[in-house]
Amino acid sequence: TNQSLTVPTSSFLTAANTYTIEFWIYPIAFPAGVTQSPLYQISNTTGTNFGFLAITLKAAGALVFSVRPSTGGTEVDLNSTSNVTLTAWNHVAVSVDNGAATLYINGASAGTSTVLTMNGTQTFSTGTSEVWFTR
Repeated sequence: TNQSLTVPTSSFLTAANTYTIEFWIYPIAFPAGVTQSPLYQISNTTGTNFGFLAITLKAAGALVFSVRPSTGGTEVDLNSTSNVTLTAWNHVAVSVDNGAATLYINGASAGTSTVLTMNGTQTFSTGTSEVWFTR
């Protein structure tokens, strides 16, 4: 549970204005007693400017896609308008195209929003970073 992979900063961790993140989840319970449980997260682990890109699971099965650059800026959240299903495989994806984000659950749009558009100097991390996959 809550295992992570520590990776050095690379072009993989440099924000692009167009990207897609997707994965499958099989939730057996929704978070209890906490606001959110991370499913996927890239974040920096050093410094005072904590940056991240994350998809988290909330109570009742809602999802949140969050972006905050480590080089300055404010966190922006996209909350899903539908929920994942317990004890079933769910395909989760978020697609960002020049700041316009769409969150998908099982191929259906579950919310759209304008999220942070990164400039050429902003990244999700500075120094060593962690990529989290929660099981």
